[in-house]
Amino acid sequence: MTWLRRAQEAKRPGGVSAVYYQDQGRWEVDYPETTGYIITTFLTYARLTGDDRYLAWAKEMGDWEVNIQAPEGGAGEPVGVYGLRPRSSTPAR
Repeated sequence: MTWLRRAQEAKRPGGVSAVYYQDQGRWEVDYPETTGYIITTFLTYARLTGDDRYLAWAKEMGDWEVNIQAPEGGAGEPVGVYGLRPRSSTPAR
């Protein structure tokens, strides 16, 4: 959990990086898919331990996901063009 929290803190404002370059000592850009998985991990951990900080951090991640979401519903690519190239979205009807 410490490592996951560190991955969230590395790149603000709330998403979680999917990659850490150990040889360079740096984190890559926040990644929507990774962040989504970690939200549920933080929620479960908060429930199991009673540590409400993890609820707040999960909310921060969720807010970040909403902020990068395209109007069509896609979460975007992890290359700095969030919202411009959705990975998945609801088909237009």
